[in-house]
Amino acid sequence: MTRAEKISKRVLYGMVAVIFVVFCLFFICDFDRPFIDNPDFNDPLLTSVLLLLMGVMVVCGLAFTLWSMLSSWKKRGKDEGIVNRIAVRRNAYLVGGGTCLLLLLTFILGNTKPIQVNGAEYAHPLWLRMADMFIYSGAVLVLVAVIVLVVSASRYLRKNRS
Repeated sequence: MTRAEKISKRVLYGMVAVIFVVFCLFFICDFDRPFIDNPDFNDPLLTSVLLLLMGVMVVCGLAFTLWSMLSSWKKRGKDEGIVNRIAVRRNAYLVGGGTCLLLLLTFILGNTKPIQVNGAEYAHPLWLRMADMFIYSGAVLVLVAVIVLVVSASRYLRKNRS
């Protein structure tokens, strides 16, 4: 195992441990506390900690994604972009462009019909479309990942049988 693999493995385990502890504390520590303005709703004690953790995870994820993209573009340079007979550059552009196209398409097709949130009507069209964009894009990307996994696993099994 390389040094980078060891570091990423430790970072992953650390992140999973922090997330596990925060979620456990969120649901264990005073979860059923009634909301002051409306006692019909809960106001869990550690909501702000959970929201802070999610915000930090999103910002760090975006920062590392951008850093990774920029560093890989610098390392790749102007060569043909073929590694082990795989068109790495073309695949990177196809995946990046396809993801951007999917996000744009799901944003355009997003619904702007007002919805009820905690008894109040929410009708801001930009945020309604953004929510639809992330929900539908995430579902499509998970579906594509499952299909790729099944196809590659079946190809691996067929190759080992022959």
